[in-house]
Parts: sequence; structure tokens; C-alpha cells
Amino acid sequence: MFKGFLVVASLVVVTSATAFNSEIGKRRRCQDIMMTTLCQQFAKEGKCYSEYWVERNCIKTCGFCQEKRKLIPDVVLDDEPSIGKRECKDKIDTKTCVKFQSRCGDNDSVKNNCPMTCGSCTPIEKCFDRFPESCKLIAETGDTSKCVDEPYRTNCYKTCRTGPCA
Repeated sequence: MFKGFLVVASLVVVTSATAFNSEIGKRRRCQDIMMTTLCQQFAKEGKCYSEYWVERNCIKTCGFCQEKRKLIPDVVLDDEPSIGKRECKDKIDTKTCVKFQSRCGDNDSVKNNCPMTCGSCTPIEKCFDRFPESCKLIAETGDTSKCVDEPYRTNCYKTCRTGPCA
């Protein structure tokens, strides 16, 4: 009876250290095939979800292990919430945050890494552009005609002089 318990315990460990690839229906070990430093760089660049090759070769770094599947790669996760902190900005690139914005309400990793995009923090400065890089074109050209349309009207407060900047 004691031996049976040990066998079950070791099976649980083996099972929890695998990743599932739904495309080919096979289980893989939870480890990166590529060098970890390379995988970490790809993850920081947001390539875990945008490039199939990275997803298959950086399983552990990208967080695709069955027991720890996350929307945003482990390498950039910071589980400490940004709510109430002095600085209100996304901890990873805004494009990745916008891509996963629909998961803000049901995924803590997205909410913690994308507090500005998810609206879970308030910048100290009330008059600001939520996405400065997107608002830059309006600011550079001076063409404010886009300011009446979404998403510019609600995301480019400072540039469009809308919302709290009106």
C-alpha cells in the first residue's frame, strides 16, 4: 500500500510538469527547447502569442506548461498589483496589453501587467494621453479631426483636449 502511494505521487509530479500541444495532441515536458535567454528575449518582445515557432520552442518561459498557463509570459509577470502606486503605466508593451485587454476582468496577470490599459489604476496627472504613441500622429500633424472618433476621443485626452482636459 505504501509503494502504491509513492507511484501515484510520482505520476502527479510527472503530469504536472508537462505541456499540452492541442495541435498534435501530444504531451511535452515543461522546458524550453531553445536557450532560456533567447526565449526570455522573445517573451519580452511579446512573441509568445504572435509567433507559432516561439510558442512551441519556449514552452516554459512563455508560460505554456499545463499547470501554469497564463496569458502573458512568466518572464514579464509581476504579481504585485499597480493599484495605488504612484506610477500608472503598463509594465509590458502597450500593443500586447491592448491585444489582451478583453481579459482584464478575468485574468490577474493581464490586470497586473497592464494596469493602464485595463483601467485599474489612475494616473496622478488627470490630463493625459492613455496611449501616447497612438496619439502622436495627431499631435505631430495638428489634424484634430480624428478626435471626435473612438478610440481617439477617449484615449487621447491631452492631445484632443477631451475628457478631463476639455
